[in-house]
Amino acid sequence: MKSSYYLVLMILLFSSCITSVPNNHNATENSTPILSSDELDYQKIRNRATQMDPSELTKAIVNLQADPEYKTSTEKKEKFEIYLNELMVRANHDDFVACFWLGWYQYSMGESFRKNGTDKSQITPIYRDALKNLGKAANNKEQRAISIIGDMYLYGLGTEQSSFIAATWYLKASYRYYEIGDQNSALLQLEKSLRALPDYNAALEWKKIIMK
Repeated sequence: MKSSYYLVLMILLFSSCITSVPNNHNATENSTPILSSDELDYQKIRNRATQMDPSELTKAIVNLQADPEYKTSTEKKEKFEIYLNELMVRANHDDFVACFWLGWYQYSMGESFRKNGTDKSQITPIYRDALKNLGKAANNKEQRAISIIGDMYLYGLGTEQSSFIAATWYLKASYRYYEIGDQNSALLQLEKSLRALPDYNAALEWKKIIMK
């Protein structure tokens, strides 16, 4: 039941985006709206969200969703929607850091539903959204996004399964980790590439170079 509840919520949030705080329709154009305490609190949360970086927004989203009181707390649900919306707005405006964190969150939610036995047809849209956002981040050389895309192709999550394409993404991740000076992660991604496709010539050639 918990998985089904969150799945419906995620699909609704991913298919629609709150772009602004609801207006006071009774106010005239030149008047100052009188806000209730609830509306003021809502604005405070919204303002705080705009000041948080994408990793902070994602952490807040995950923590709220894991809170046992989340399902029964209107306040926590509102915070969740505000934080997720802020992350989505930034990603939609090609903030590549936000793209990575939104893609990571979507991928993680898909994995959670998959491990809980949710039907594949229901979680495929979430994986596809994750792949789209991770792809934007990967195009901006985000090595973690590149690696996750490799995982998605290896297991056919939101896309057709392809060991060859997975191996190419893992190799790209290896190149990128090596470029930023993370030798251990570069070797790990190379190993994943060769596990996916043991005879992958490009990876074998890269292994000769990286192991020197």
